[in-house]
Amino acid sequence: MNALTLLAADSVVRTTFQWGRIRAPEDWLLPIAVTALLLGYVWWMYRRDTRALHPALSLFLVLLRTLTFIGLLAVWLQPQWRNEEDVVTPSRVVVLVDSSLSMAEAARDAAPGAASAPAVAASESAGIAPGSRSAEALRLLKSPLLDEIAPRGAETRLGEALAQTLFDQRAAPLSGIVLLSDGGQNTGVEPLDALTRARLDHLPVPPIEAVGLGSSEELKNVRIQDVAAPARTYPNDEFGVKAYLQAQGMAGRTVTVELTWREATAGKPDANAAPKPPLAQLTKQVALPADGKPIGVDFTLKPTQLGRTTVQVSIKNPPADDHNKFDNVLDADVEISERRNKILLFASAATREYQFLRNQLQRILRSDGSKDKEFIVDIYLQTGSEGISQDSSEILPDFPETGAALFDYDCIIAFDPDWRRLTPAQSALLKEWVADKAGGLILVAGRIFTDITARDPALSTIRSLYPVEFGRIFASAGDQLNGTSEPWQLAFTPEGRKSEFLRLADTEAAGLDAWESFPGFYDCYPAKSIKEKSVVLAGLQDPRAPAGGKPNAKFADDGRPYFLVEHAVGAGRVLYVGSGEFWRLRTVNSGYFTRLYTQFVRHVAQARLLRGSKRGVLMVDHDNGRYVLNDIVEVRAQLMDAQAKPLKATDVPLEVSAPDRTSFTVKLQADPALPGNFRGLFPVRLTGPYRLDLVLPDGDRDLLTRRLQVRVPNKESDDVRLNAVLLRRLAEATGGAYYEGVDGALAGIGSAATPAAGTPAAGAAIAPPTSLVSRLLDKTRITPRLARPVSLWDNQWTMIVLCSLMCLEWLIRRLVKLA
Repeated sequence: MNALTLLAADSVVRTTFQWGRIRAPEDWLLPIAVTALLLGYVWWMYRRDTRALHPALSLFLVLLRTLTFIGLLAVWLQPQWRNEEDVVTPSRVVVLVDSSLSMAEAARDAAPGAASAPAVAASESAGIAPGSRSAEALRLLKSPLLDEIAPRGAETRLGEALAQTLFDQRAAPLSGIVLLSDGGQNTGVEPLDALTRARLDHLPVPPIEAVGLGSSEELKNVRIQDVAAPARTYPNDEFGVKAYLQAQGMAGRTVTVELTWREATAGKPDANAAPKPPLAQLTKQVALPADGKPIGVDFTLKPTQLGRTTVQVSIKNPPADDHNKFDNVLDADVEISERRNKILLFASAATREYQFLRNQLQRILRSDGSKDKEFIVDIYLQTGSEGISQDSSEILPDFPETGAALFDYDCIIAFDPDWRRLTPAQSALLKEWVADKAGGLILVAGRIFTDITARDPALSTIRSLYPVEFGRIFASAGDQLNGTSEPWQLAFTPEGRKSEFLRLADTEAAGLDAWESFPGFYDCYPAKSIKEKSVVLAGLQDPRAPAGGKPNAKFADDGRPYFLVEHAVGAGRVLYVGSGEFWRLRTVNSGYFTRLYTQFVRHVAQARLLRGSKRGVLMVDHDNGRYVLNDIVEVRAQLMDAQAKPLKATDVPLEVSAPDRTSFTVKLQADPALPGNFRGLFPVRLTGPYRLDLVLPDGDRDLLTRRLQVRVPNKESDDVRLNAVLLRRLAEATGGAYYEGVDGALAGIGSAATPAAGTPAAGAAIAPPTSLVSRLLDKTRITPRLARPVSLWDNQWTMIVLCSLMCLEWLIRRLVKLA
C-alpha cells in the first residue's frame, strides 16, 4: 500500500510600522512626560543664556537641542518594521494505492481505450498490465507514478497502512483519504480497528473516499500451489514428490493431475527434434477441496541414471472456466548423483549446538532407508586431543592446508572458531574455496572468539567472508542480549519470509508458522552493521517492545539484533548465525533442528550441486528457483575460460525465456573485485516457468542453464474478489463515500454516508455522492507568525544625524562665546 500526498498553497506577508518599546497606549505616558520636562528645561536654560543674542540665533540653538532630544527619544522607542507572515498549512489529500499482487487481476470497469498508446506502453514497462486494477488506479491519478503503484506486494496490510497514514499526517489538515483498492485485507490490523485506535489516540480521522477496483463476482480457479521434491537424490533410491493443489469456486470437481519426469535439457528445446520419451509419466484423479484449502497429491519415483532431471506437475485439460491458465504447471529440478555432500564441522569447543548437529548429520540416511548416509561428516575440533572419540567420518588434526584437501568439501560449518590458529595461507585458501570453488560457509558466532575475530588486524581475510561488520571493541558484557533471562523470538524480514530454507514445514502457508511456537533465543553476538549487498533474513524481537513492529533491514538501529544474515562471496555463499541455539528447536519438535541445518547446508552449497560444467556455474538468489510475481531475480555466474582461468570480459549475455514464449537478454556485468564473477538483475512480470541460458562468449558452445518458476503468493491468490463491503464500511465510518470503480468516482456513481455532527454512526443513511473531486473540501489552515523585526534606528545614519546636531550646536555656542 503506497501513500501519495497531494497539496498546494501560497503564503502572504504583511508589513507594519511599530515602536519596539510600546506594547500598549499607556506605555507612551512616561517617555512623553520625561521628554516634556527635558525640553522645558532646555527652553528655560537657553532663554536665560541667550538674552544678548539675536532672537533668530537663539531660536536656532533651541531647535538644535530640541531635535537632539527628540532623536534620542526616537532611538529609545526603537522604531522598526514588523513583518507578519501567514503560515499556510496546505490542505492535503492522501491517496492510498493498493500495490499488492491481487491488483494485477483484471478490473471490472477497465476501459481499454481510456489510456493513450504511450501511457499503455509506459505502464507495461513498469509491470502494470493494461486493463488491470493498477492500470485503473493510474487512470484516475493521471500521474506518471508508475513504479510506486506497480503490483508487487505479497500481502495486503490495509489496516496498518491506514494507521500509519493517520499517524504521519496527524498535524496536517487533511481534506480526505482517497483509497484505491480491491478491499483485500489478508494480514495485519483490521482496518476498522485501526480507525478506532486512531480516535482513542485523539488522532484526526478525515473522510475516506474509497474507490473499489475489481469485480465482486467469484473467480473460479485451480492451480498447482507448490511441488515438494528433493533437490538431490541417489540412483535406485525411491523418492516422493508431493504436489499441492488449491481451488477457488470449484469444490467437488474432479481434475486430472499429471506428473512428467524428464531429463533436464540445456538451452531452448529444438522444435524440429523429436522429444525424448519421459523417464516417467503418472496421472491421478483428484477431487478439488473447499475454497482456499490445499490438497496434497503424492507420487513416487525411482531414478536409474545419473544427471539433472525435471519433475513437472500439471493439471491436464483444466476446466474451461479456470481464469488463470499460467498457474496450472509447476516444475522442480532433481539432481541424481552418487556423490554425497561432504561437510566439515569446525569448532573451537564441543558446544551443545555442535554436539547435536554432529550426531544428527551422522544419522541422516538415504531416502531408501539403506545404511548409506546422505552426508559425509569430518570434524576439526580445536580443543580436541589426540585419540578423542567423535561420531564422524574423519577427525582432522588441523584445518586443511592444501587445495586438494579443502576443495573436496561442499560446506563448512564454523562454530565460533579461533581463526588465529589458521595460517595466512590457510585463510587465503578458505577464501579461494568460497569465492572460486563455490563453497558454502556457515558462520555461527559466539562469545569466546568472535570478539577476537572482530578486532585482530591479522584476521582481515577472515572478516571479509562475514556478511556483517563488527565494532572494533569487545562486545559489552552488559549488552541487551548477553545471557538474557527472557527469550527473544525471531523477526523475519520480507526476504526471510520468502526463503524456503528457513521453513520448518513443506508448504508456504505453514512453513514459518512453527517459529511462532518456538520461545526464542537467549543470546546473540552484537553485529554493528551489514555489508553492502548482504541480505538480512531475520533479527530478534525484544519481548518488552510493543507488538506489531515491522521487521526491516536496520535491526541494529531499532534494538533488534541481526541474527541471520547472508551474502555471496564470488561463486560461494556465506550464512551468518548470531548464536548457536537452534538446538532449542528440539523442545518444539525433535525433527526441526535436523531439517533446518539440512536446509542450511543445501542452501549455502547450492552452487557446488549445480556444477554441471567445468566452465562455471549459473546461480540465482533463490536456490530452489521459486519466485513470486514482480520479484527481482539476482543472477550470478562464476565462469572460467578454456585454460580454467577466470573469464575476462566486461559482461556476458544471459538469454531469458518467459512463460509467454517471448525472450529478452540481460547483461551480466563483471564484478571488478572478483575476477570471473558476473552479476545481473531482472524482474519477473509473468507467472509460469522461465528459462535462463548463458552461452560462454569465447566461442565455446558450453551452455549453462537454470529454470525458474514464478507464481502468485497464497495470500494474494486465495481470494481476488472485490471486497466492496469492507470499503463501504470504511467510508461510512468516516463520513466519506464509496465509489464503484474509476468511472463511478469520476461521475459520482456510488454510495456515501450522510455525515452527522461528529463521526457518523453505524448504519447512517446512504445518499448518492457527488464526484470524488468535488467532495474533497479545502481544509487549508492559516496561522499568523511574526517574523524578526527590521530595525530602523540601529544604523550608522541615525548616529551621524545625532552627532551632527550636537556638533553644530557646540560649534555655534563656541562662536558666540556661550561655551
